[in-house]
This record gives sequence, C-alpha cells and structure tokens, in this order.
Amino acid sequence: MFRKLLYAAMFISLIACTYSCIKKTNINENRIIVTGKILNFKDTSAVFTYDSYDLLSTTQKPALKINPNGTYKMVIESASPIKGFFSFGKVPATYNFDVTLINGKDSSMSVESFDFKMVYLWLEPGDSLTMNLDVETMGDTISFAGRGTDNNEFIYQEENIFGAYKYKYLRNYYDITYREPNDYKNVTDQFSQEKLEFLIDFGKFHKLSPGLMKAYTSEYVTGAITSKIYYPGGHAGFNNGKEAVLPADYFTFLDSVKLDEHIGDKGIGYYYFLSAYLHKKQELASGGNPDKSDFYRYVKSQLPGPLAYEYMAYALARDFTKTLYSEFGENCPYPDIAQLVKKKYQHLEGMLEGNPAPEFSLADVNGKTVSLKDLRGKFVYIDFWATWCGPCIKEIPSLKKTEEEYRGKNIHFVSISYDKAGDLEKWRKYVVDNKLTGTQLIADEAMRALYNKTFNIDLIPRFMLLDPDGKIVSGNAPRPSSPKLKELLDKSGIK
Repeated sequence: MFRKLLYAAMFISLIACTYSCIKKTNINENRIIVTGKILNFKDTSAVFTYDSYDLLSTTQKPALKINPNGTYKMVIESASPIKGFFSFGKVPATYNFDVTLINGKDSSMSVESFDFKMVYLWLEPGDSLTMNLDVETMGDTISFAGRGTDNNEFIYQEENIFGAYKYKYLRNYYDITYREPNDYKNVTDQFSQEKLEFLIDFGKFHKLSPGLMKAYTSEYVTGAITSKIYYPGGHAGFNNGKEAVLPADYFTFLDSVKLDEHIGDKGIGYYYFLSAYLHKKQELASGGNPDKSDFYRYVKSQLPGPLAYEYMAYALARDFTKTLYSEFGENCPYPDIAQLVKKKYQHLEGMLEGNPAPEFSLADVNGKTVSLKDLRGKFVYIDFWATWCGPCIKEIPSLKKTEEEYRGKNIHFVSISYDKAGDLEKWRKYVVDNKLTGTQLIADEAMRALYNKTFNIDLIPRFMLLDPDGKIVSGNAPRPSSPKLKELLDKSGIK
C-alpha cells in the first residue's frame, strides 16, 4: 500500500513539475535577454531603439542601465523578431577610400566626418544573447555568444561592409548625381545583387534564422526598386534642378515587381517601398496627372487581398482622414486588421475632419491672452514650432511667403511655440528680431500635453487647418514649403 501511495505521489509530483515547466516555458517563450559588458562608455545608461516585425508595431526606446563595472542586462518581451540599435556616441574620423569614377578611372578620396559608434541587433523570441564590447575599440572587441549569435554576427558584418562611408558616398550622392539613367539602374541592381550574395554566402556557414533571411532579402530587393524610382528627383536635386533625360522604357522594371501578401514580417521599410511603387505606378497610368483623391481606390485595385488593407493601416499614421479611417469600420473584410487599427488609432479620432479642435487661451509676445474663440469667423492655419527646432526655422521663410500671398483673405496664421517656460524671453526675442508675422503664441505645459495627445504630435514642426467654426479641416496639414498647402487652402474655399 505504501509503495502504491509513493508511486502515486511521485506521479503527481512529476505531472505537477511537467505542467509547471510547460507553463514556465510558455510564459518565457517571448522573452529576449541580452547581457554582457560595455566598457569605456561615459554614461550610466544607453537607449536601445527598436521596431518589431509585426503589423503596426510602434518604435520602442527602453533605457538600459549600465553598472559601474560595465555589466548590463536587457529583457524584452516580444512575440515577433525585432531589430534595433544602440548609439554609443560619435568621434571625429577621417575616411580614406578608392572609388571608380564613371569615366573608368580610379580616384582616392579622404573625407572628414564622424565615426558613429552604433551597434545593430537582430533579436528573436527566446534569444539569450551575450554581447561584450569596448566603446573605444569597438571594431576589435565586440563579440557575441549564446542563442542569436549567428544572426548578430551577420548584422554586424553586413553593417560594417555595406554601411561603410564609401558605400554611403557612392549610393547616396555620387551615383545619383553623375550617372545617367540606365547606368544608374545597372549599378543599383549590381549593389543589390552583391548584398544578396553576401547574405546567401554567410548563410552557408552560419545558421541564420528564416525571419532574418526573409526580411533582408526583401530589404535588398525593394531597396533597389525604390532607389530607381527616386533617382530622377534625386538627380535633379543634386544638379541644380537639371533633370536627367529618361529613356522611354526607364520605368519598365516596375512591370516585373512581385508583391508579397503582408507587410509586418518584412518591416516598415516594405510599406515605404509600396508607397513609392504605388504612387509612381498611378502617375504613369494617368499620364503624369494622377487623381490624388482616388489614390486608395487605386491601392485596392493593385494590391492583393489583405496587403491593401495593411498598407492603408500604415498610411493612417501620415494621412489620418475620415475617408481612410472608415475603411476599417464594421464592413472591413479583414476584422483582425480593423481591430489593430482601432487599438492603435482610436485615441486620435478627435483629430478627424469635422471635429472641434480643443479650445486654447495662450499668451502672445506682449502677454495678452488670445483664445481660439477670438479667431472664429476665419480659417486658422496653425504652426506648432520652437526656436530650438531646425526644421521649424527652415519653414519660416515659406510661411512668411504664404502669409503674404493670402493677406486680406479669410484666414488667420497662428504660430504656437513649444518653447518651455524658461525660454520665454528667448522666444520673444526671436519673434521680434526675425519680424515674425501672424499671431505668435506660446503654449504652456498643459496645452502642449493636450495637443500632443489629441493630434499625436511627437515631432515638430506640425501644421493644422481649422475652419471658421473652429472645426478641423486637416489635423496634419501640409508644410508651408509644400505645394500641397496651396492646393488645400484653395480647395477649402479661402478667398
């Protein structure tokens, strides 16, 4: 009897242990752990910026504590692969390299720039990676061990080779500026093929994950297509507006593009590729005069199955309009995508066209309070900016030009500064010294928080157009430097 009870107890214990182990495995199967030692880094923490390879993921930036002896431990929960980077600062550097010019001659170059001490990582659920490095001698000291080693050895070598200054100079400037159209297409395809061969060869001797192989193959192929699409505009930009003479068949490469069924597992880059591809296809199909209001109907006619809806879901981040958002209502053929869209964007429904903008009462440069109600009766174009924001300052000449063009018409131009309270005098001085026109206001902390939440303002400059009743016409209006602003203002009936 005792023996039977003992066996029964052992069996129950085994079952309990098995269940516990299974349960523990299930809990941790999405956990990613990175540990190691980072030497000669001056700060006590570093930020790991990463994106997940799943639909509508949001960029994450967790801070990593680095102990006085350099040790660290990072734990991330993710059901999908992620790719991210650490930035350990920059130091001045001189880059010496040889390039072959379009005339076939070799040329030696020396460029003064910076060495950006960055480390990219590819991490997958269940990875337990050790990464050690010395920031001052990173190239000689970085090492990987544990699960995920092969993937990250590839990432590091790939970035060292194809992210080198020589390649950046050639791909981002020289080839675009000096090569003729067909020559540019050829070198772009050769570069893509070179990277694909590196990936394949590396995979012959290392165990690369299928997710990494798929994502990087897609990146290399679609990156070449996107570069060829943007070449004409880039070439003109680097040649004082002089356009390249394109052969009649320049864009025929678009006819052989093969599209996948999903975006998420290939990363946000696939969305940007699709944007370039679809806009160019629509432009060519329309003889150079596409109907922009018909773009999403065109998208649905060109993309297979759920890909069209995944594309439109990503597009909402920059084109959050009632028409596009309504594609994910009750009649959406892909309720799983619609559910993700609602979860990501529902808090922004207040910025859809026709909704009233949040009221404000803010101080102008003289300390006088101006409210949104005071501006009723005219359209209101709002510029969210700050004196410390370079891109904001760059828009000011175009904003002044727009204000002058619409002077005397039924529109107010309002600039709301995001300068902090401690910089009040700096803001006032900038407004006066630079003779800024329109209504100049400064937002307090509470108002910044309200507008950031309502309109998803995570970067400035940001622009908005309200109608004479204070209702939203566009919660993400074009910049003053964009020709699309005049289109919007004229279309809205500003006279």
